[in-house]
Amino acid sequence: MIYRRITAACLAALTICVNTSPAFAKTLSKIPVVSSIVKVLTFREYTIDKKNEVLITLPSLFKDDSYVDTISENIKEQIKMRHEADDNMIYWVEGIEDEGLVELFEKISKEQNFYINSDGKLVISFDKYDVGPGYMGIQEFVIPTQIISDILVSNEYIK
Repeated sequence: MIYRRITAACLAALTICVNTSPAFAKTLSKIPVVSSIVKVLTFREYTIDKKNEVLITLPSLFKDDSYVDTISENIKEQIKMRHEADDNMIYWVEGIEDEGLVELFEKISKEQNFYINSDGKLVISFDKYDVGPGYMGIQEFVIPTQIISDILVSNEYIK
């Protein structure tokens, strides 16, 4: 009986941790057996169309997977522009951080955090430590619609 309570308490604590700390969830998701448990316990979702009651995923917005490279290249350009404007803005991308101490950003994942802002623009969001040091906080990049318009499924969400 005591083991059930301990197990329940551990699962409750794990559930709270993975839903309140994206960095913790990301770290655990890299462990083979634990990653599937983390996916089950994570409640957060990307974007919801409340009017049509539909969960919008990043892949559902595009005709094919080419959006990954298109958006990633634009983000790298924006990162370089931010760094050139303020060299205190440090990013983990080739050309800015080359020491090999951290994993450099190469491209977004198909499950990348995103939202559509009030102007109908796609915004790609990175948690702390994803593309730069933690002191820089969450990093967001507004993707110009003109560079993705040809690969969008429709213009219902992104204008």
